[in-house]
Amino acid sequence: MPVTCSNEGCDEVVSKRDVKQHELDLCRFKTTTCDDCGKKMPHLEYGAHGCVLRREMDEVKQGLTEMKATQHEMMEEMREGIQRLTIAFESLQKSVNSKSTDIVVIAGFNPKTKLFLSSVERFNLLNQTWAQLPRLKIARTNSAALVLKNQLFVCGGFHKSDGYLDSIEVLDLNGNPPEWHDFFVNLPIKVSDHKCVVHGDRLLIIGGETRSGENLDTIYELLLVPPYSSKLLCHMKKKRAYHGVELFDEKVLIAGGAGAETDVEIFDIARNECVEMPPLPSRVCRMGTVRRGDTMLLIGGVDGIDAQKASNAIIEYDFKTGQNKILLAMKMKRADCLCVCRGNTLIVIGDVGYNSDAVDCFNFSSNSWKRLPSMAEARVFASAVLVNLENFEF
Repeated sequence: MPVTCSNEGCDEVVSKRDVKQHELDLCRFKTTTCDDCGKKMPHLEYGAHGCVLRREMDEVKQGLTEMKATQHEMMEEMREGIQRLTIAFESLQKSVNSKSTDIVVIAGFNPKTKLFLSSVERFNLLNQTWAQLPRLKIARTNSAALVLKNQLFVCGGFHKSDGYLDSIEVLDLNGNPPEWHDFFVNLPIKVSDHKCVVHGDRLLIIGGETRSGENLDTIYELLLVPPYSSKLLCHMKKKRAYHGVELFDEKVLIAGGAGAETDVEIFDIARNECVEMPPLPSRVCRMGTVRRGDTMLLIGGVDGIDAQKASNAIIEYDFKTGQNKILLAMKMKRADCLCVCRGNTLIVIGDVGYNSDAVDCFNFSSNSWKRLPSMAEARVFASAVLVNLENFEF
């Protein structure tokens, strides 16, 4: 039998057997009493009642407070985790660095005594001490240095009497007694202010200045194993000296330098060709460079046109994309400085100005600079390499 709901405001008609369930449970107009203030109202108005809204708002606030507390705890746990990872990484890095990896600084010019140098000294990264190594046979400046199979090579450069050099001197790091000797062959050209990289058993000689005083756009190859042959590989897009060069697997990134202003190019070893890249943010030459991951860092230097304008900027250049930026600044302006990068540490040595023996270290983890012990001898226009001297006693 159909009957009408008895709740005021409801005009629904339901079966008589279901009317009680409808009136007490289902009807929107059933009477509901607020637990907080005791006010009675139709159930459909209860959701908008002030006490209910305040209760829901309090619950939301409590939830937000608990969420913030949880987020704070999570952030603290993340920070602690990062700190633990950083400590572990630095400990591992210190362990790796402790394996007698040293910096060797070679020859150059002493601005205080005005003498060309044949002296060689090494800096122990673990003990932070300098020690003398055997002297070169020829005093030279503006040479290029590299390490291959426990042998230290010094290539080309400039000599006070002989001028531009094509000679190569080699120091066997496992030799007993250690001494420099002439390599089997010379460079294919007499050159200074050039750059060299080793790819396999091949030495690539990139750019530089010739006896005529002109900058080169050439890239030569010299085999460091029999038959010790050499040949011209290709010409760069620009003539360069005092430029920056870093090897990235099968490609060589070549940046800046006297005569090249802001130009950057990549030498593809497999294809034997040079490809233009996006330019540097400013003209720079006589800077130090290091490879760090997929980037080249260009440290200090001078304006390619105004040689009096030394820089304290460190430019980061991505060899894959060509994107570049000023990464950070040194505490002092530097030109003709030597640079090496070991793990998370950048070490900058010397300067053509008043700090020709100064050594500074930048830690990328702590984002801080630190002054290291000075070289035993002030020098500019030198060369530097990282070597493993673990089994080499002097």
